[in-house]
Amino acid sequence: MRVNIRIYRNILISQVAASVGEVFLMIALASLAFQITGSPVQAAWVVSISALATFTMGLVAGWFIDKFPKKHLMLICDILRVFLITPLFFISKENFWLVYIIVFLISCCNSVFHPSREGYIQSQFDKDERLEIVSSVQSYLSLISLIGPTIAGILIAILTPSISFVINLTAFIISTFFIMKIPKDTPVSDSTPEKFWRKITSGWVYLYKNKPLLRLNINRIFLTSALAIYVIVNYSYLASIVNQPIFKFTLTFPILLGLVNSIQGTGALIGGIVVKKNKKRISNNFEKLLIYAGIVFAIGFILWIFENIYLIVLGSFFIGFGLIIGRTGISLLGQSLADSMYIGRAITAGDAIARLCNISVTSLTSILIMYFSPKLLIGLSAVLAIAISINYLTKRKVEENDKSTNRMFNS
Repeated sequence: MRVNIRIYRNILISQVAASVGEVFLMIALASLAFQITGSPVQAAWVVSISALATFTMGLVAGWFIDKFPKKHLMLICDILRVFLITPLFFISKENFWLVYIIVFLISCCNSVFHPSREGYIQSQFDKDERLEIVSSVQSYLSLISLIGPTIAGILIAILTPSISFVINLTAFIISTFFIMKIPKDTPVSDSTPEKFWRKITSGWVYLYKNKPLLRLNINRIFLTSALAIYVIVNYSYLASIVNQPIFKFTLTFPILLGLVNSIQGTGALIGGIVVKKNKKRISNNFEKLLIYAGIVFAIGFILWIFENIYLIVLGSFFIGFGLIIGRTGISLLGQSLADSMYIGRAITAGDAIARLCNISVTSLTSILIMYFSPKLLIGLSAVLAIAISINYLTKRKVEENDKSTNRMFNS
């Protein structure tokens, strides 16, 4: 393995720093929204508005990601995010609507930054090295998810959401510094004489024609939809717990939200360790990760159905475990299936499809939760998770049958 340690270290530190800020920002925004509006659905929407940004950028950003050096794009995104965080210090009830615009713009930067990072990793490292890098990054992110939300929730409860904005601002500055230290990449030349709008839509066409990549994104739709339902049910149930008289002065929404996210982080941390220890077994079959993720997600969602605080803790653990396995599988499988010339366009087009589902399902769930039991809705999340496993199990059976047929034909 020829991993360039310097590039690897700089990418890792940049990603970890940015992720610390993102964890604190998510808790801060949800807490600020609940504090000002008193609505858990509004709190969920502040976090979920990022889906609209990802969908919007996914329509047009892919071509630019493939055309320009990805290092420069990551730097621009980090610098813009630093400036966009600043107005959040001055949010009040009168100008709360600005939060949606700021979160939207920050998420637009995220929608360019993350595919640019994925494309940069693909351009600098081979398949086995990418597995090492992605699994390491996910392990560190799991650790952040373990301790970050609880710390953020406690700090916000004791002080104000502004403390999280300070941490977020600092994190993006650190990320910028380490991105500056990585070497510039050279985009793959695309000399095809096509019109501008043909180039813009080429990622969508490529995604449709690349059937394995299309299949991956169909499973992303299932996963995104299941998690969108879960977020609305999660926030609503946690808000109902803190409003109970026994918890009214001892447990606040940001603390409880941080604790639940930290439990998910525990599951994610262990999931990342499991992936790293089984790298050789999965290096030639990334689909296994999606099969396992679907099963683990389903278990987590089913445990939430019982609305028992102890089972919710256990369910949150399984959801975090499944999330890290699913994210690793999607990242590695997507990089292995996409051509380097189309990597940025393929990722952003896939993100746009997934986020469109997130927006639609979040909107629908926000309405349905007023008329249907949360148990029914979280049960639907479990069904969607099982569909992911069934989809890839079916794929493996078809491939085995095809191989058997070919052997019989050749003999």
